[in-house]
Amino acid sequence: MGQVRLAALVAAVAAVSACATIPPGAGYIHNDGSPIVGDAQTAQFQTDRTICLGEMSNANLGGTVVSTDNPFIDAANDVQRERDAGNVMAGCMAQRGYKITLGTQT
Repeated sequence: MGQVRLAALVAAVAAVSACATIPPGAGYIHNDGSPIVGDAQTAQFQTDRTICLGEMSNANLGGTVVSTDNPFIDAANDVQRERDAGNVMAGCMAQRGYKITLGTQT
């Protein structure tokens, strides 16, 4: 029974960490608060987003992964790596002129 609970915990942690990049219902706008509109801006946004996703993946894959005998510590470490990757994504997008909005600023 303990392994079933552990598997459920690990699955829940994985589901939460998958959302770490951008909150549900959120999106991107320009740093000046203006929305991303038009074909040219949308195309540029998609290019910038693709570049930043690549940087995020590189950051998440880099470094040393230390596995312990404690699955709870391993799960917490996985969540932290996902948060760190999300921070790389947010920073990369900010450098390219975008910020995350919860939908109330558009």
